[in-house]
Amino acid sequence: MRKFKIAILTESVSSHSGARAPVEIAKNLAKFGYEVEIFAKKGKHDLKLIRELTKFKVKTVLLDSPKTLMSRFLPNLELLGILKKQKPDLAILAAQLPYHLSAKLAQIKTVRIYMGTQFNAYLEKKLPDEQINILDQLINFTSNLIIYLSEFISNWIAEEIVAISIYCAGEIRRLYKKDADQVIYLGGDHLPSVPKALNSPRSHGLRLISVSRITPYKGFHHLLKAVELVKNKKPIQLIIVGSIDKSKYLNYLKQKAPANVQILVNPNDLQLAKLYAQSDIYLTADSNLFFGFPIAEASFLKKPTIAFDFKAARELVKNKKTGILVKNTRQMAQAIEYLARNPKILNHYGQAAYRLAHQNFTWRKVSQKYAKFLKGA
Repeated sequence: MRKFKIAILTESVSSHSGARAPVEIAKNLAKFGYEVEIFAKKGKHDLKLIRELTKFKVKTVLLDSPKTLMSRFLPNLELLGILKKQKPDLAILAAQLPYHLSAKLAQIKTVRIYMGTQFNAYLEKKLPDEQINILDQLINFTSNLIIYLSEFISNWIAEEIVAISIYCAGEIRRLYKKDADQVIYLGGDHLPSVPKALNSPRSHGLRLISVSRITPYKGFHHLLKAVELVKNKKPIQLIIVGSIDKSKYLNYLKQKAPANVQILVNPNDLQLAKLYAQSDIYLTADSNLFFGFPIAEASFLKKPTIAFDFKAARELVKNKKTGILVKNTRQMAQAIEYLARNPKILNHYGQAAYRLAHQNFTWRKVSQKYAKFLKGA
């Protein structure tokens, strides 16, 4: 009996940020007996991760990609040729429009994973306190228009759409007048296990951690301000961990960071797991929180989260149950002070965060939902 063949189309084979999602979905669908192949761009791949995928019998094909403006609205001809030849039963889209067009022209049924639309990409080149002139506004408007048109086409040519959060399902309806067929969260239990001793409560001091790509919309500068406002007898340390997206912003943070803030770049998964384990509270001020991998990762290590109440934050953090939702840096400072004074509540929130994560955010459960959905797609 022939196996059901799935092509997963993604921008990169990487463990960074949202790029991890299609990789983890591929691994777990392969465990369920699907024949899975990943297609991604050259130059944005992790060779170690590709070797790991082969252990799950997941093949990886790396493609050349033109970098002209028009190429953002044209199919990738190399991918088109491969898909026509291989004829997979279905393509899962976690990539931009060119790969989607390739699948459609190859007459492959498509399921798009909608991860939210990130506007204002051009302004990410600017520092938080840098002035934005009229030319910047014009370029940003044009960039946003291109982003919107690309997303609009992708959403309307997809046969099926899976949103990664309830917020994303609402956004796709609001922005593109298209309904998501299902909401399936992403997972967070992909980090290696660490010794229990590392995850034991700290007797003195408070260690905060925030993890993500280092770019302005992640709001690390707000976290610096919040930590400065904290009034607490215990010593407090903030660790910012991430991959370098905007080196200009990284240098900005280093200049602004006080002595009790440490910035670590590009740790591996084991190092990251240890950093979570050795911390007490996860912080985020991400303004594009369409899901929030790090919140889920921290939850699996029983860490509560203090988050700015943006987008899908309420789906990841249950206010005053698994963490605290705040509206500004002053409220974040107050929340840090509150948990620092109440270690029993901090521990209670962490335990509740773990239960929520185990209920909703294991990759096995995520992939089971995908497998069930794909049978009916």
